[in-house]
Amino acid sequence: MAGVAAIRRAVLSDAAPARLGLGWWIAALAVTIGTNILDFLTAPRPGEELTAAFIPAALVRVVLVFWIGYLLVRRMMRATPAQGDRWTLPRYVALTLVLAIGYGMTQKIADLSLGQENLANRWLLMLAVSAAWTIILIRTTAWSAALAAGRRFRVLPSLWRSLSGRHFALSVVFAQLILPLIAIHLALALLSVTLILPPRALIGMAVVDGVVSAGQMVLTAALQQTALILADRP
Repeated sequence: MAGVAAIRRAVLSDAAPARLGLGWWIAALAVTIGTNILDFLTAPRPGEELTAAFIPAALVRVVLVFWIGYLLVRRMMRATPAQGDRWTLPRYVALTLVLAIGYGMTQKIADLSLGQENLANRWLLMLAVSAAWTIILIRTTAWSAALAAGRRFRVLPSLWRSLSGRHFALSVVFAQLILPLIAIHLALALLSVTLILPPRALIGMAVVDGVVSAGQMVLTAALQQTALILADRP
């Protein structure tokens, strides 16, 4: 199962509504579209300062996205309540938060160092950083699934080592299935905070981006589960 084609088939199979369950796709769409609308409508427009509603909206988005991502991985793994303890979700959130902060700081440093005024160049820079960050740390996908399944932090180093021979294949599948969705998401997010658009247009963009983000979220959860299965195999 270590080949690119086999991993891709496994990810697509786990993400399919028939296997995952249509209700889970609807839940992911509800979270991504709903939080996108909040973000797009409260984010400051060019030349504006942060609004009072933006920070609460951003916090709601973070909580809901982390929560649904956690539930999606557990659903794909068919995890039972017995698989985990009261610290299972906090451990998963801690890892996800550390990775998100690291990614955000890397994006900020790249923007400050190589910042581009041109919109297309800014998008390319953001996409390049996203791709590089994820590919370098692609083996942490197994970490996310392991923590969601109730394992402890101490197993993470061994999972990283177990995937040493599958790093390339996982990276290729990420580039094929998830990176194109990230590219669309980044473009829409950049446009939403750069252009001065009426609320109706922002809501429309939020819905489109929500659909894209839901696909990204489900496929990422499927890749995480597949990576853990590979890491557990000798």
